[in-house]
Amino acid sequence: LHRRRHSFPTRRSSDLLAESVTETLAATAEASNNFGSFAFMESLSLAEAEEAAAWNAAQNVMFMFSLRVSQADSAATYEALKGYAGTALTLAPLSDEYPEMAPMVLLAATDYSRRNAAQNYMFQMFNLTPSVSATVLSNSLDAIRVNYYGRTQTAGQSIDFYQRGLLLGGSRDPSDMNVYANEQWLKDAAGTEVLNLLLALSQVSANVEGKTQILGVLQTVIDQALLNGTISVGKTLTVQQRLYIDELTGDPDAWHQVQGIGYWIDCQIEPYQTVDLRTEYKAVYRLVYSKDDSIRKVEATH
Repeated sequence: LHRRRHSFPTRRSSDLLAESVTETLAATAEASNNFGSFAFMESLSLAEAEEAAAWNAAQNVMFMFSLRVSQADSAATYEALKGYAGTALTLAPLSDEYPEMAPMVLLAATDYSRRNAAQNYMFQMFNLTPSVSATVLSNSLDAIRVNYYGRTQTAGQSIDFYQRGLLLGGSRDPSDMNVYANEQWLKDAAGTEVLNLLLALSQVSANVEGKTQILGVLQTVIDQALLNGTISVGKTLTVQQRLYIDELTGDPDAWHQVQGIGYWIDCQIEPYQTVDLRTEYKAVYRLVYSKDDSIRKVEATH
C-alpha cells in the first residue's frame, strides 16, 4: 500500500516542555509515514510555519505541506517560505472553511493504479465559498504563488474552482502540485517494489543477475507510471533539457530515449564502506523521466 492519506498533527505540551513543530512532525512520521500531505489544525506563527516548511523540504518530495494564509499575511509568508519545496499556500479568509485542504483531498483520492489517474490540481470544484473574483487580486496572488478558491465567468455564468495548484520552492523543485504528487507516488512505489524484492528472494546478488532483478521490478513501476500519466511520452525537450540529461546520464543518446519513450534508467553495483570499516555492496539506480504537464490555459484565434 502506498501513502494516500493526509495528516493533521497537533503539538503536545506538558507543564515542563512544549514540543516543537519539528519534533511533532518527526514523531508523527516515525509513528506512521502512511500519509502524503499534512496541515496543522492549530494556527502557526510565521516562525513555526517556516520550521514546518524546512522540515518538509528536507524529506525530499515525501510529503506536501498545506498552509492557510490571510490576504494580509500572504506576502510576508511567501517571502519567508518561498525557498522551501513542497509547501502549498492557500488563501483562507473564512474561519469555518478550509480551502487549504483541497489539494490534500485530491492527493488522498488519487488512485495511481488506474489509467490516466494523474490529477490537474487546477479546475477542481469543491463546496467552498470563492474568495477571489477580481483579476487584480488573482494576479497579485499568482505572483507570490498563493492558491485560492476563485470565481471566473464564461458566457455570463459564474464558475468556481481551485486555482492555480502551485507550490513554493527553488528553480529545480516541482512547482506544480500534480508533478510533485506524481513524484511522491513514483518514489514511494519504486522503494516499495525494491524492498519487496529484497524480502522475497534469499539473495539479490551483487552482479549482473542482481542488477537485472532490480531493473525488472523497477520496470513494473515505470510501466504503471506510463499508464497513470506520471511519465509523459513524446514531449519535445528543449536544448537545455537535452544537455542536462547528457550531464546526468553521461550518455549522449539518453535524451532521445527520454523524448521517445518517456524515460531512461540505469543501475550500477557499487562497493561502499560501513561504519565499522567493512566493504558492502549497494545497487544505485538513476531514473530520468519526462514529467507529465497539465494545460492551464487555452488561447484561440477565430
